[in-house]
Amino acid sequence: MINIILTNPDKCVRCMSCVRACEVNSNIVEESHVDIVPQMCIVCGACIEVCPEGARSYLKQIDIFRKWLTEEKVVAIVAPSYVAHYDEPYKFITALKKVGAIAVHEVATGAELSSMVIAEEIKSGKKVIASPCPTVVNYIKKWIPELIDRLSTAVSPMIAIARYARKQHPEAKIVFIGPCISKKSEIVQDEVKGDVDLALTFEEVDEFFESSKLNLKMLEESFPDEFNSLYGLSYPVVGGLAKTVGYYLQEDFDMVLDKDVVVIEGKWNMVKFLRKYFKNIQKGQDDENPVLAEVLYCDGGCIGGPGIRNDLEIFEKRKRVVEHTLRKLNNRRVELKRLYQDLNLTRCYKPEKVDYKIPKEEEINEILKKIGMLEKPLNCGACGYHTCKDRAIAVINGLIPWDLCIQYQFRKIEEEHERELLRIREETIEKAKKVINKQMEIAQEIAGLLGETVAETKASLLKVLDLITKEEETG
Repeated sequence: MINIILTNPDKCVRCMSCVRACEVNSNIVEESHVDIVPQMCIVCGACIEVCPEGARSYLKQIDIFRKWLTEEKVVAIVAPSYVAHYDEPYKFITALKKVGAIAVHEVATGAELSSMVIAEEIKSGKKVIASPCPTVVNYIKKWIPELIDRLSTAVSPMIAIARYARKQHPEAKIVFIGPCISKKSEIVQDEVKGDVDLALTFEEVDEFFESSKLNLKMLEESFPDEFNSLYGLSYPVVGGLAKTVGYYLQEDFDMVLDKDVVVIEGKWNMVKFLRKYFKNIQKGQDDENPVLAEVLYCDGGCIGGPGIRNDLEIFEKRKRVVEHTLRKLNNRRVELKRLYQDLNLTRCYKPEKVDYKIPKEEEINEILKKIGMLEKPLNCGACGYHTCKDRAIAVINGLIPWDLCIQYQFRKIEEEHERELLRIREETIEKAKKVINKQMEIAQEIAGLLGETVAETKASLLKVLDLITKEEETG
């Protein structure tokens, strides 16, 4: 297993932002930093985006790309969201060919092919959870593997077009370029390993262009090789998959109805929906689940991915994709159907169930009691977890020390402060008593001059001392 999300311990200040952003508790709090647990991670990149110190990053492999361009034949397959990332997208195509790519294919064609598979599954009566997003697939495989049978057997658009490119150029290296960090995890999965040799983000390729002193503005425009896609061009935006699948179903029956299709976007919506979907099955209420569920992890779909430009709002990037799709709609179904028949466009899924213990209530309460959160848990979220109970579960799973609770630490500091004040008061009183006793001889001489007795002087001083003590106690 390769580590895709990386941590720089020297930069980490344990602010818990990464813990807070992670929906699958895949962070472990070490003594000096917070690290990733790869077996639990779904490779969404949320922790990278929220880290204020830049302690989180992802595996960058542009050196491999640079080497292959000089030593190997390279075929680039580009995600359809390139039209949202680049102001002049066809100059990006030219740039890839200029640096040495022997062919550049649009993954949108793969989206058409994947949609055909999904459409056939639905025709057969299957309820389908479909997603081009490897983070969604990772989540199901690791956290709700019981839903694997509901995942569409269609390969992702990336894999679909890669299998075509591999047939055309069997000796070439296939390099995916897109907005997604998680694609780096998809290409090494056993079920599809070898279809794509390298996955890069737009961000990585931009860094490569910059280091190569390649100015895209100075280039002419050129077009991707071969096929013109249909609605597959809209895959990067929310609803694009459902729209494309609906297109391939329209001749058989009207599929595009609210009760049949649900489109989910955003990490928390994804988690809630898939948990609910599974509960419906457990309760025997599968009829409440949609025929087609399009599920995307990133807000806004792939155009909200961590490897795409973030200086444009989602609606602006969506507008670019939609306008591009409408301009390029072209009926080439015959050629795409030929590809559909010639390629293997399905895959299987292997569960990777995470061993995350859900403890008994007594175990949870024991942790809560130790930090004083049993009776009235604050659920302040300062530790990064949504509730004190969630944090207690993480403690039992070895992800965070039991006493690393800010409220608990505050109380400890306050109690220590009170103990220190009490100690100082007690020492002050004791020293004062010693001074009184040591000064009795002097007090006796003074008392003799004043006509007082030593006992009276001592009583007076003790009365003053008693008053001071009472004032401190009430103060």
